[in-house]
Amino acid sequence: MADSGSHNFTRKLQDLNPSTISIQSLSKWMLFNYKAAAQLVRTWTKEFMILKPERKLVFMYLANDVMQQSRKKGKDFINEWQKVLPGVYFNIFKTCGGIPKTTTEAARLGQIWQERGMFEASFITELNNALKGTYTPSAEEITPASTPRGSSRTLSTSGAEPAIPPTVTSLGEILVRLGEHLKEAEKLQAQLAALPPACFAASDSHPEVPAGVTADALEMAAQVCTRWLGRGTCEDADSAGCADARGGATSAGGLQEGAPAGQVRGQLACVRRNARG
Repeated sequence: MADSGSHNFTRKLQDLNPSTISIQSLSKWMLFNYKAAAQLVRTWTKEFMILKPERKLVFMYLANDVMQQSRKKGKDFINEWQKVLPGVYFNIFKTCGGIPKTTTEAARLGQIWQERGMFEASFITELNNALKGTYTPSAEEITPASTPRGSSRTLSTSGAEPAIPPTVTSLGEILVRLGEHLKEAEKLQAQLAALPPACFAASDSHPEVPAGVTADALEMAAQVCTRWLGRGTCEDADSAGCADARGGATSAGGLQEGAPAGQVRGQLACVRRNARG
């Protein structure tokens, strides 16, 4: 990896904080640069190993979010993290004994990954053993090799590793993306404005479909809400990855799957306030 790409990602990791927006933002950046999954995971691992114990859990939430969001498109990130997770879990065992929450959350994440078919049960058992100190990872699992095992990416003729492609390469690209973002925002705001006002009459005590609103209309409203939340505009909603880490099952935009009408309306009211603001 070129020094500029490695240092750029390292700075992003150092700036990472436990907020939903911070985790989701860096997760999306990593997903955009999926072709450099091996380099990204290797840098993530090196930083994780030297972190203060109280910072390790937010790194686990980031890894969880990236793997969860990428699993339907490919296994690049999952395969790379599988190479280093035993060492990561062993490191948690050695450094986080005084922080029970980190150990508990790490074990729960492993259970989620197994339930969703991301890793085999035998591998999760290996992680749990590392978390208890009864499994000793190999040196390569603790310190990732400079050339990832099984990597399909080739080195340049100069011997240097390929750089992580930058998220933005030029001012022109910035302007194009900004224009696309504004067009999408305007489209969603128009859709929100066209929804029946009763959709926004949030009430936890009345979860039934509000009078004058059909179930189809409420479903359409929920879809608009999900798309808006997926833009990261509503700070009151959990991201999919962070909700998964805390045990909640959410849709891609943060709306609870199978949510009652009252919750949908509450989310919509939140979205409408943000849209107007």
